[in-house]
Amino acid sequence: MAAVLTYGATIVLGFDDKGAQDLAVLVRLVNCAGLTILTVSAWQLAHQERSRNAWFMTLGYGLMTASMGIAALATMQGLANLETLQSSMVSHILGGTSLLTLLLSYMGYLGLALERSLRQNMALRQSQWQSQQWHERSHALALRDRQHTLGVLANSLGHAILQPLTATSLQLQIVRRMLQTATPDAQKVQTSLVQVLQGLRRSADMVEHIRSFLRPAPTAVTAATQPLQSVVQDAHDLLRQALIYQGVTLHICLPPNPLYVRAERLPLTQALVQVLRNAMQAVQGRVHRTIGVSMAASATEVWIEVTDSGPGFVHHWLTSNPAHAHPSTDPMAGMGLTMTRGILAQFQGRLSLENLDGAGARVRMTLPLQAGQGTD
Repeated sequence: MAAVLTYGATIVLGFDDKGAQDLAVLVRLVNCAGLTILTVSAWQLAHQERSRNAWFMTLGYGLMTASMGIAALATMQGLANLETLQSSMVSHILGGTSLLTLLLSYMGYLGLALERSLRQNMALRQSQWQSQQWHERSHALALRDRQHTLGVLANSLGHAILQPLTATSLQLQIVRRMLQTATPDAQKVQTSLVQVLQGLRRSADMVEHIRSFLRPAPTAVTAATQPLQSVVQDAHDLLRQALIYQGVTLHICLPPNPLYVRAERLPLTQALVQVLRNAMQAVQGRVHRTIGVSMAASATEVWIEVTDSGPGFVHHWLTSNPAHAHPSTDPMAGMGLTMTRGILAQFQGRLSLENLDGAGARVRMTLPLQAGQGTD
């Protein structure tokens, strides 16, 4: 603004004769300076962006700067004045070139903005793809580590149980041989039987220790009246990023009026998250990765249904042992459904599984409707 004000004041106050050659030289030199600044800026932008559009703008500004420089040089040599700048054919051509350069520069800037947007989209997609690859590798690594841990645990527990049982078996064989003699020593037989009994008790204690280790620690259930819609919302918030990374579309259909259950919010949310994770795993590799969550109620019960577009449950698992059935794409998912079934049982709820017509699975989590609350 200071440069523009100085330029205007110089023309108005410094030159009484508006057709003077000095004024024509000043005008053209100022135009050359402005075009030079534009050219240098476009050149720096082209180096920074490495874009053809930026180089195209640099070329246009450079040609315009060169043309204006030639006109300024001709004016300084007395070949043209300000009136010639306004009326000659050369000035009209120069003006048309200026407008064309301006139009091309705007088009170049639009192209540059489009290139930036495309690069950002490519970078975002690359980041999402890398994140998805990381999640898949992390899941595979966790699965392998879990299988390895279970294998080591099984070997250790087998050895811990087998050792006292082997000792007990040897003691029984000794007692048998004692009893097969003509005059068995009752004291030795009694001592051996006591050792057998002690070995069996050690084995029983070991089994009980294992059961205590594997059994989840009992927690005090502080059940309270909860709106079931909030549980669905909490589960959605926890899995929002995972749904985006895996490209899964989640459709949620909830009734407008709240439906209440008497349960603990955190375990109930954990149960729903486990069901949704199993559904997300089931739809991997499918063309349409969709999961639906809906809620409905009867006079005494309320339920959440989770449907997916995966391959569904294996038929013989549904008929033989529904509590441990799981989608065929993930053999470890049955552990999560068993955990979900246990959580629902704490609040007098139940879990039911079935396959949809065509393809897909449906998991229903049913809980008692809180007394005094209306149905929807």
